[in-house]
Amino acid sequence: MFAKEFIETRSLGDEEKCLTMGSAVIEQLKSKKRKGQITALEGRIVHNEKGIEEAFIFFDYRKITKGVYPFIYIAVQIEEDYTDAIVQYLNASGFVEINPEDSSFRKQLK
Repeated sequence: MFAKEFIETRSLGDEEKCLTMGSAVIEQLKSKKRKGQITALEGRIVHNEKGIEEAFIFFDYRKITKGVYPFIYIAVQIEEDYTDAIVQYLNASGFVEINPEDSSFRKQLK
């Protein structure tokens, strides 16, 4: 089981929105983790290139962020039975899943 990575797009460039949106989503995901639906969770607001290095973000995030900071980055490892529901929740909350090998990821970026 691998972690899925997401970037939130509605709050790009807005520190206050990043804090508000990030806090709300992380609290929901922590609740799901306590219920055993998620096994690992990392969330952060990335403010600059150093934040990219600290979060070990290896994909070309600029395709989504267009180089705008700050942005919310989440990595989540989901129990298989809950994957669809949690991914749908994150998508509805403005998050784009990062999966460079998936053709749907490439379509989202065009």
